[in-house]
Amino acid sequence: MKSKTILLLIIIFFSNFVYSQNKEIKKLFVDAESDIMYEDYVNALPLYLKILDKNYNNANIQYGIGLCYINIDGEKHKAIQYLEEASKDISQEYREGSYKETHAPPEALFYLGKAYRINYELDKAIDAFQKYLTYLKVNDVYFIDFVKLQIQQCNNAKELMASPLEITKTNLGDKINDSNDNFNPVLSGDGNTLILTTSNIITQYGEQGFIEDIYLTKKENGNWVKPKKFTSKINSDGYFSTVGISSTGDEALFFRNDFGNGNLYYSKKEGKTGWSEVKKLSRKINTKSWESHACFSPDGNTLYFVSDRSDGIGGRDIYKSTKNSKGKWDDPVNLGKTINTPYNEDTPFLLNDGKTLYFSSESHYSMGGYDIFYSKMSDTGEWSEPVNIGYPINTTDDNIFYMPYDDGKHAYLSLIEDGGFGGKDIYDISILGRKVTKEPELIAENQKEPVENVTQAKQDTTTSFTKIDTLSTSNLAQVDKQETQETTSETQKEPVEEEKISKPVIQNYNIKGTLHLQDNKELNSSFEITIYDKTKSSTIATINPDILTGKYSYTVLKGNYTVVAKGNGYNKTSKNVAITDGFHGNVIVLNFELAPEEVSTGDYYVIKSVFFDFNQYTLTRDTKIQLEKLYLLMKNNHSLYIEVVGHTDSKGGVVFNKQLSEKRARSITNYISSKGINYNRFVALGLGERDAIAINKNPDGTDNPEGRKFNRRVDVKILNSDNSKIITENIYVPDYLKADNITYTILLVEQTQQLPLNYFTKYKGETINNVWFFPTENGYMYTVGEYKHKSEALQLLNKAVDVGFPEAKIINSIDLQKMKDSGSPQTMKRIKKENKIKQTATYTIQLFALKHPVELNYFKNLQGVERHKGNDGFHRYTIGKYKGYNLAKQECHEIIKKGYPDAFIILKH
Repeated sequence: MKSKTILLLIIIFFSNFVYSQNKEIKKLFVDAESDIMYEDYVNALPLYLKILDKNYNNANIQYGIGLCYINIDGEKHKAIQYLEEASKDISQEYREGSYKETHAPPEALFYLGKAYRINYELDKAIDAFQKYLTYLKVNDVYFIDFVKLQIQQCNNAKELMASPLEITKTNLGDKINDSNDNFNPVLSGDGNTLILTTSNIITQYGEQGFIEDIYLTKKENGNWVKPKKFTSKINSDGYFSTVGISSTGDEALFFRNDFGNGNLYYSKKEGKTGWSEVKKLSRKINTKSWESHACFSPDGNTLYFVSDRSDGIGGRDIYKSTKNSKGKWDDPVNLGKTINTPYNEDTPFLLNDGKTLYFSSESHYSMGGYDIFYSKMSDTGEWSEPVNIGYPINTTDDNIFYMPYDDGKHAYLSLIEDGGFGGKDIYDISILGRKVTKEPELIAENQKEPVENVTQAKQDTTTSFTKIDTLSTSNLAQVDKQETQETTSETQKEPVEEEKISKPVIQNYNIKGTLHLQDNKELNSSFEITIYDKTKSSTIATINPDILTGKYSYTVLKGNYTVVAKGNGYNKTSKNVAITDGFHGNVIVLNFELAPEEVSTGDYYVIKSVFFDFNQYTLTRDTKIQLEKLYLLMKNNHSLYIEVVGHTDSKGGVVFNKQLSEKRARSITNYISSKGINYNRFVALGLGERDAIAINKNPDGTDNPEGRKFNRRVDVKILNSDNSKIITENIYVPDYLKADNITYTILLVEQTQQLPLNYFTKYKGETINNVWFFPTENGYMYTVGEYKHKSEALQLLNKAVDVGFPEAKIINSIDLQKMKDSGSPQTMKRIKKENKIKQTATYTIQLFALKHPVELNYFKNLQGVERHKGNDGFHRYTIGKYKGYNLAKQECHEIIKKGYPDAFIILKH
């Protein structure tokens, strides 16, 4: 009896201990997740680490730690080991914010790729990004393209690192820098006034936080004097940071977050030492959108600034506004597609010439994250194609705030470096030139006209500079790790003299890129890249790009050029290139995409055609991604009507081909209409083998399978519309992603059958109140709560998990609406009909199709693979025979996990 009592006490003690520990873990987790949702990674990190210390270790905690490290400057390399562990246990059913979730979300692979890239492990980064792509849904159009951009940036990084800049970096010393983060240095045009921001740690109400102090310094006898804090002089509340300064140094520009609605402010100098209180720039500049950075032109009459307002080209765009006769800022003008991309641009700075613009961008020819670019404005107001300033100023991490001065070969930059004063320090950067490791490869030869001989001049080796840190090809392998430095004493923190190094001089410059057709067709010999020398008013080269890859390359001297791409049946397009004395690079990448001439007629706009396998009308993953873009276009333009025209090759009878072409056209219209687009907005035609765009047979009558594959297609044309509006429609960043009215709710449970009306009564007054339910395509969903911010839903989510809803999760109002729509009577009727067909049909799974066959023993981890040679010459590899679509879907998912990401389900004939 006594032993039973002891055992009972042990069980009670252990149960109380576990309960107490779980309660503590839950609190730590909810607090950490709340910090994450406000992007406060510094405070979230120790909370996750405490959870790990309590031996509560799973992929979700590893993911949280990795996510924190990847967002903390100077700590990002530490994210790799945690994200590697998290990526081993990924679930597509991940429940964000639930402390009982043990898996990691697919996004762990994205951040792992980012961590690898930042650490210059580029091949590993590409592999992680490619794996992440397989988890994305086909309707995630923007992010699919964004992840593909990350892969391209890794390849760009390899190219840029092959010919690094020769630079020096000089720490401005302890008069400017201290142990805190010192950043956003802005320099007046005369070079005599420097304003910067310093982040200081404060403790309020028992918690640590940060305030930002503004400092100003002047030059005396060529040296900066100790900065004076003038935070109080401009009446700053500690949350303003410097972004710009006038050429004369008497007006400064500031940014403040303003609770998620970023705004720009200014302050003017009053008297010898006074400054006015900060005031908001006008409503023409500040809107309900995010304005983050601004700079003045040298004469002060033009303001260049950044905003993500809805009329932009991408996320954040660069605009300009000029002062009118009353001294007020006029309506802003977007700088256009040469500067702005479908992604983010930021931090514009102008040189004293008023024409050379430096800015940061996530796109263009970037090597990862944001890179620094520059562009030169012509006398007619046109911007030259932006040029990447080069590695190692640009790295595989974000490089955003770059304050150039003089001719652009010098700049102030905030960095975390070994041997610094603690946090971010401000450095003076000098660009000496670029050392080319190899001659550029000439991909496409000059086909039309001769070009004058371009020769490499001898290098000038007469320049001397001071040394703190020199980066060159000789120490390339050591970049981002330990860098060679002069030995200094603890007391000597002033700038010191640097050793002499040679200055490479480049006279050859490589213009290269890729030509792509908007309708996805192949190139032919009519496509040309013409390089026009604007100074000499003559064409110096006409190049035929490679027909298979679209690549071209040509070597030129310094000068101003217009590069034109054109071809039969397509609208030509051109880009300007300015290679001046201040040019730092040796490669200019110009990629072109040509639109069919039909776009300019005003009748319709042709998007990429959809191609099909022989005798098939099912949609592939890539096809669905393309159709999602068309769906978004129709959703945002209610007056659009489209014509869908199906085609086949010449194999088979006329009647059969006519029917097959109609099925192909209907597969397109059905997919888009199922997402809520009215079927009356489609005109569907099936033309069979009519209107072939490629030969079906060779001249001798034999079959031509390569030609026939281009005829198995559906053409999609947009009718009766303003094409200029369609072309500029921003489908990469949909308005709903930037909307301010997104709310969050708790999805408690999904059921195939409706729950009793009194089911939630037992929770009323405790946790679960005012439960809503809606029919969906899967049955019924039950939701509770509505919040403006995701973090506000965390407490209710975890209460719901504790009281008996372990699968509860947070969803946003967009996903909620989609689930509601899926349960509409029209949708349910269509689904019921489709499911009836699906569950009575027989399916197989196609692994892939190859032009050149492989032996069946290639599939070592699969049994029962069959090979079929089609009339089109392709060898298709299939496996299984499954009664009903659900069983086939389940097996296909397992096959994909075994290493066949392109596997898909097809009807078995």
